[in-house]
Amino acid sequence: MRSPGAGMAEPSGIDVVGIGPGDPRYLTVRGRELIAAADCVAGFRSVLTVVAEHIRGEQLVLDYRTQADGLRTLAQRAAAGMRCVLCAHGDPSFPGSELLALARQTCGPLRLVPGVSSVQIACARAGLAMEDTLFITLHKRADLAGDREELRAAALAGRRHLIVLPRPWDVMPAALARDLVHAGVPSDRAAIVYERLTLEGEAEWRYRLGDLAQETQGFSDLSIVVIPRPGYTLR
Repeated sequence: MRSPGAGMAEPSGIDVVGIGPGDPRYLTVRGRELIAAADCVAGFRSVLTVVAEHIRGEQLVLDYRTQADGLRTLAQRAAAGMRCVLCAHGDPSFPGSELLALARQTCGPLRLVPGVSSVQIACARAGLAMEDTLFITLHKRADLAGDREELRAAALAGRRHLIVLPRPWDVMPAALARDLVHAGVPSDRAAIVYERLTLEGEAEWRYRLGDLAQETQGFSDLSIVVIPRPGYTLR
């Protein structure tokens, strides 16, 4: 039986295209098609740089200070009948909640076009199954108390692998490790820090959690922390 609404026309709105983790080869065919067909393509400069060769229409560059104004301009373009695309790093759902919330508030209905997330790349690098993995992002401007408590509880339970996006620059990998060790997570628990996945200068650092807690080297703001569940043999 078809679900209610099956076959209905798509709502008007803006396509939000996930452009992948940064390597242009991870841009999907569907994403490339939508970007090339768009009259206006919006996104942060670092995002638009990845897809610049496919953009045929107007480029609308966003930044954190003026993104609300930029999104209002994008909404005006869409209301005037222009085909509009908002580009986002990775996959819009991993972890673009802040951008999506602002875009929905400003632009109305959105169509999300999946991309390849750095979270998926991290799973592949470590040989983890997504269904056995809990993803927590701290890469947001909101208060992190609840997220950090969820991370502590999940690490102590040890039932699932953990993938964590740190927050530059106040909650980085070493700070995360110190928090978990202080909460009682065994210091010999394995941890991996990936930097700049799929990009030039990609790096992988393997630690015991206690050693990561003592690490003094600075990590890139493009870092991901992977904490496999106890007893799991890493690839």
